[in-house]
Amino acid sequence: MIHNSYTASSFANQLTVNLKAVVANWRQLGALGKGVGCAAVVKADAYGLGAIPIAKALAAAGCQEFFVASVDEGQSLRAAIGKGADIYVLNGLVGGAIEDFLGHDLRPVLNALCQIERWQEQVGQAPCAVMLDTGMTRLGISTRELSVLLDKGPSLNLVLALSHLACADDPSAEKNGVQLQHFRHCVELLKPLYPGLRASLSSTAGIGLGDGYHFDLLRPGIGLYGASPDPNNAWPWLASVVELRLPVIQVRTLIQQATVGYGASQTVVGGSTLATVYGGYADGLMRSVAGRGFGYLAGVRVPLVGRVSMDYCVFDITDAVPCLVDDGQEWQIEILGPHQTVDEIALQSGTIGYEVLTSMGCRYQRRYV
Repeated sequence: MIHNSYTASSFANQLTVNLKAVVANWRQLGALGKGVGCAAVVKADAYGLGAIPIAKALAAAGCQEFFVASVDEGQSLRAAIGKGADIYVLNGLVGGAIEDFLGHDLRPVLNALCQIERWQEQVGQAPCAVMLDTGMTRLGISTRELSVLLDKGPSLNLVLALSHLACADDPSAEKNGVQLQHFRHCVELLKPLYPGLRASLSSTAGIGLGDGYHFDLLRPGIGLYGASPDPNNAWPWLASVVELRLPVIQVRTLIQQATVGYGASQTVVGGSTLATVYGGYADGLMRSVAGRGFGYLAGVRVPLVGRVSMDYCVFDITDAVPCLVDDGQEWQIEILGPHQTVDEIALQSGTIGYEVLTSMGCRYQRRYV
């Protein structure tokens, strides 16, 4: 038997993003570069947190270079922040006409010879960047293709050469040094043809590898949002950006032992007090967190019990009950905030902070402070 003791009259899942903390992280990461430029990666809607308000805050703080994934992301960003800042599109010309770039003052990161030839033939001297594949084997021109580009002579207004490290989250990986040497060699080949060319190799993880990887421009992404590249090695000096609280919509005290959730996978003893919250895997709470997850209620750590379902999950709040005050206020369980970081949630879920943030669903009421 189950005794129902509380039902909320209204609820809303609220995701709070601290813009001041984002700016602080950008400044901190930029300071590690010792005088080199620092851009901001705001692709995938700023890792799910809202590219427009975040980019506006960063632009107001002095950030002049942004990276997005696609041309439509670039168009939205340009409309929001106006002229002045440089916006690079990592997909290059894929998914967009030349006019989309020129009309919104976007800079493509050209990833293949066919894109380079198309830009050269149709555009002339509009600024562009080129991605060099130094070992990621994802996007970029190979060493052979670079030779073809060099043979063409200075045929582009090439302002930036960049590459991406495959293992930067592991400082001991030998591949980091291999890619560094490859990138340095490629840049040295390009610079005689493009004397003003800048180079960029480091995203957040690469910044942590030290000065040798910094070149002319840093490209932090995940670090801006308060998470480290590897949740097992958190960067505690990063400011916390995200706070997520889920509303309790029902509380019940078990009169006797009962199973909880789909599959009846977990049994809870009688006398326990359980809280059902509005939030599930449709909102980015990983199903894999079952049996390992925690939240906080009234500052007390409360374990997740049973499986996460699409819209709901259940916490055992027995230990928090003595700390609760029934003053008519809605009870909320902290998922992210002062007591629990993105990296900790990532470890509980068996994933990385990138997936935690970008999985946040559209049902959250996002609040910017």
